Amino acid sequence: MVGVLVSALLPAALQVLIDRLASRQLLDLFSRRTIAASAAAAAAEKLKLQLLSVNAVLADAEEKQIVNPYVKIWVDELRETVYHGQDLLDQIATEVLRLNLASKSNTAMEWVREFLDSITSKLNSSLDEINIRIQVLRDQKDCLGLRERHEKQSQLELGSADLMYVPTTRMVDQSKVYGRDQEKDEIIRLMFAAMSEQVDPVCVVAIVGMAGIGKTTLSQLLFNDPRLVPMFDTLSWIQVSAGSDVLHLTKKVCESMSDNLDTLQVELNRKLRRQRLLLVLDDFWSVSFSDWELFKMAFSHAIPGSVILVTTRNGDVATTIRAAVTYFLSPLPYEDCWDLSDFYITLYNRKLEAFAVSESFLYKDSRVTKLYRVLLLAHCDCLTSLPKDLENLTDLHHLDVTGAPLVEMPPNFGRLKLLRHLTTFIVGKSTGSRISELGALSQLHGLLSIVNLQNVIDATEASGANLMMKTFIDELVFEWTNDVHNLSKEAIVLYNLQPHKNLKRLEIENYGGRTFPEWLGNPLFSNLVSVQLIGCISCLTLPPLGQLNSLKTLLIAKMTWLERVGLEFYGNTNSPFRVLEVLTFKDMHRWKEWLQIDIEECFPSLEELHIQNCPKLTGNLPQRLSSLNKLVIAKCSINSLPRVPMLRELELFDCDELMSLPTEMMQGNEHISKVSIYNCSSLKYVPALGLPIRLESLYIGKCRNLKLYPEEHMIEHLHLEDSCDSLIILSLSSFSWLRHLHIQGCPNLGSLSISNEFTEELYHLEKIQLKDCPNLVFFPYGGLRTPNLQVLSISNCKKLAPQKEWGLHEMLSLSYFGIEGELTGLESFPDEGLLPACLTDLHIMGLEDLTSLNHDGLQHLVALKNLVIEGCSMLEFLPSQGLPGSLSNLIIADCPLLVPLCQFETGAYWPLIAHIPNKDIV
Repeated sequence: MVGVLVSALLPAALQVLIDRLASRQLLDLFSRRTIAASAAAAAAEKLKLQLLSVNAVLADAEEKQIVNPYVKIWVDELRETVYHGQDLLDQIATEVLRLNLASKSNTAMEWVREFLDSITSKLNSSLDEINIRIQVLRDQKDCLGLRERHEKQSQLELGSADLMYVPTTRMVDQSKVYGRDQEKDEIIRLMFAAMSEQVDPVCVVAIVGMAGIGKTTLSQLLFNDPRLVPMFDTLSWIQVSAGSDVLHLTKKVCESMSDNLDTLQVELNRKLRRQRLLLVLDDFWSVSFSDWELFKMAFSHAIPGSVILVTTRNGDVATTIRAAVTYFLSPLPYEDCWDLSDFYITLYNRKLEAFAVSESFLYKDSRVTKLYRVLLLAHCDCLTSLPKDLENLTDLHHLDVTGAPLVEMPPNFGRLKLLRHLTTFIVGKSTGSRISELGALSQLHGLLSIVNLQNVIDATEASGANLMMKTFIDELVFEWTNDVHNLSKEAIVLYNLQPHKNLKRLEIENYGGRTFPEWLGNPLFSNLVSVQLIGCISCLTLPPLGQLNSLKTLLIAKMTWLERVGLEFYGNTNSPFRVLEVLTFKDMHRWKEWLQIDIEECFPSLEELHIQNCPKLTGNLPQRLSSLNKLVIAKCSINSLPRVPMLRELELFDCDELMSLPTEMMQGNEHISKVSIYNCSSLKYVPALGLPIRLESLYIGKCRNLKLYPEEHMIEHLHLEDSCDSLIILSLSSFSWLRHLHIQGCPNLGSLSISNEFTEELYHLEKIQLKDCPNLVFFPYGGLRTPNLQVLSISNCKKLAPQKEWGLHEMLSLSYFGIEGELTGLESFPDEGLLPACLTDLHIMGLEDLTSLNHDGLQHLVALKNLVIEGCSMLEFLPSQGLPGSLSNLIIADCPLLVPLCQFETGAYWPLIAHIPNKDIV
């Protein structure tokens, strides 16, 4: 509760300090005609202006400190500085009171003057010190992204005034949220209990707390919690503005444009029928009981167990909405915002070449060196060196040099014994700190990257880093940056860099040894979940990574001399890679063979397999991958594929040896949804896709020899590009589930057809794009029979002139029609009755023979909003009756005969287009 009071009092304390700097007492003191008084007056005025600048972003800072520990430090430093200023003015007031009492007792005037000089000198010095601290805070506010914002107020305070809100969404970076796990678990426990007892189908949960305390962040954590997400059929996040009534709130939930409350609630009720719902209403201000009950009626048919989670600053709201659970959120404990001190330095993405730990700033007060604990130099692109006397910042806790092109670490780096977070340690060539300096840094936490390891002079010195004893480091990156390798020395260095068994993630890059040390793959590393081996060009074998019982992601890339993945890869275990989920091999130019271990299934949990740019690998992939969801193979010579009964996504690129996708590959697969095949020149057959499986999308590009089977395909998105040269007739009857059709670069395609036996309409088809099909002539006889078609685009199909017989005028959903490219003899467009009255967008481009727009074909387009005419070199005539009055946007470009006639006021056609709000004539 103390934390709440301190946070709430800071704005008031800041305002009091600003007011006291302009008080009559100080003004009288400053009115004395002395150098000290004038300097103090100037310092006070400067401080007042600086405090006003900081005060403008205080509301933003109090909100952001919940998820950003650096902002928390900033607010704490501001608070201490304000209190220091208050104490100073209290001391001055006491001294002035003493002076007044002394002057009444006829004390000598000389003593009074000396006393006043002493007071003003002290005030001047102290104000200068406070100004320095406030100036640092002002410099940091932009780096921290603090902005001026308007404070939100309730409807009772504002009436119907407009409000400025910072929008919130369901998205949250959980790595930047600190100290709310206990509250989250407690709310979930209370929620589950309330759901089991609730009679009403919707259980209401309220989180109550003051502004900036973290209600929204906690709701985001709950919204994305894996324990809650699977329970609900529908999840929705709504930010509630002040003054939102039941109509406005229901509209937001329903995502409807209607203004009729009854229609909205009926629609929302229909959408949620037999659905279990999790709905977050963030930042709820006020609501009447009757309005809330009316709002809840829309959820009457939701499945019991549905939850509405409300965040509010007003505890009365929780009572009004009859929340089954009301959780009053307390401020975040200070220790959860890191044990960081008052001062820190932020230099982010500056053109900084060097900076110095200045004696005049840091060392003029012996206390100051203990104030700097955070030094942020991330992405200072020109910073090549740190101060040589950095060792004097003995209380430094956090040093971030990510992305800074440092050459080395400064000397005696090991003196920074309290350092907890060090992003990167750069090993220098001759000067600076050696790698053994890391040995003294026993408090390091989290991620540590050690780069330029080729600069280690004595390989045994690497053991001095003492990584094996650093229990808090959970992520390590070892990087060599040289082109010429000392194989034996690098092998000893890596051996001596053995980490603690608590390690979770390991990356080794550009290592030059021929083998990996024994500790890599040791099952004692039971917490290791991710391993990346990149650019280890001399290694001829892989370590026994199959023995790592917690390994979930594995990347092996750019291992130039590796030719075989042998049995040693699996290790000495009966269940290798038992929890591995993502396996990637990439840029392995000499890899030819992958030996398989003789067990029933080697990768029982594998969900994704990526093999990219391994041109000599011909096959022998694991044949049973029962959990695989995604398979990506690119630039490989593979000629066979494994059986993948659970596969959802398949991507094949540049696999010239692959001739077929066999039926057995997806036997029993009911999950496949996306297939992309590109530049597989030998691929002729895809019988696996002929099974009665439903595909969300099928993309085929640059597969000239591929043949499509005529049987029924349950495909929603079909994209053929520069493929299927043997395709002459595409029967749309085989694609009754089709929603989007894109055909491009099919040189022999002559016709789209619909079988006479096919009596149904293509209800699902919404979009057709036809491009670069020079022999395409015919559309289906009797029309397309696509009542829900919204987009039709024809580009560079020189024999396919739009015809009234296509039945476009009967398509009541068609909103976009585009025609582009050479159509010989088409001089006037569009013909009368060609296009439907509902059309909103018409694009006419590159029709070289077109000379005029046809009024008879345009006059009935009463919904047309956007007209684009581009690249029609012969077009000269617009309808004398004018263009449709509904037009909002007109673009005429690269039409040399027409453009001069449409110029502002001077063009002959200007009176015909002047009424159109937006025109672009170029």
